Amino acid sequence: MFPLRGVVPIDNYLSGNRIRNMHTQSTLDLVTKLPFSDVPRWTKGQNKGKLKQTLLQVSGEFTSCDPHPIYEGLFYKSFSRGKQWWCVSEYWEKQGLPTPMEIHERQRKARAYNLKKSDSEPSLLENGSKCGYVDQSPMQVSWEPKLGETHPKYYNFRYWGKERSGSQCWKHAKDFKKAAEQIKDWAQTPEGRAVRSALGAKRRKTLNNNIALPKDALDDLRGIYHTRDALTLAARSAGSSECFHVDHVMPLKPNLINFNGTKQRPFTGLHAPWNLQILEAKENMSKSNKVLPSEG
Repeated sequence: MFPLRGVVPIDNYLSGNRIRNMHTQSTLDLVTKLPFSDVPRWTKGQNKGKLKQTLLQVSGEFTSCDPHPIYEGLFYKSFSRGKQWWCVSEYWEKQGLPTPMEIHERQRKARAYNLKKSDSEPSLLENGSKCGYVDQSPMQVSWEPKLGETHPKYYNFRYWGKERSGSQCWKHAKDFKKAAEQIKDWAQTPEGRAVRSALGAKRRKTLNNNIALPKDALDDLRGIYHTRDALTLAARSAGSSECFHVDHVMPLKPNLINFNGTKQRPFTGLHAPWNLQILEAKENMSKSNKVLPSEG
């Protein structure tokens, strides 16, 4: 039978001189925690000053950031090479991760929140790397919601999208609005425009309805996008938050319609200068992949 991860069998250390340095659970019941200055360290060699991990082993099972049961200032990192590894909080700081103290504070606040919350509010996670965040598990719905759709049970939450794991992600209305504004501002930066242009080009390429354009048409195509950028920049310089989009008059991928009992697309537009127009962002978003009455 193999030992559990993070558990060190006490029998492994009851041999030789290690028994004098091994602290058992019975020891913990008799003494209080020792100060950080008493943590065993290497005094010679290339590891001088580093923690002596073999003398920090204790019986029990631990998760990341759990405090050491004997020494102050030490926290559990992982179980590797057959032993526990304990570190100081600076290890998490150097990695750019929340420190154990910050995680413990999150846990305290999450537990306090879960005790006082009403049934109309979701619970917060009390453990793990996402401690303090909303528990998304009970918020999953059986259908595919639309962006910004209100949750049927938790009315203060809006649908944001899917996570990498495939589960649905819901945000509080305030966080949803803030995140949407941040994305909108980022989209107007040079990096944001470059990313969006690349994604648009990738999407158009998958539609297989582009045509080879002569040099003059390609220049006209680029000119339309440059005009779009100039109009947006002029609006921002004037203190307006309005921005402009390049729209396809005849959509590249219009909605399906019923034709003789089958769903078909009535037409497909081309990515060419004669099929492009510049619209305000709000108008383009409301138009989506439809044809405006004035264009039909």
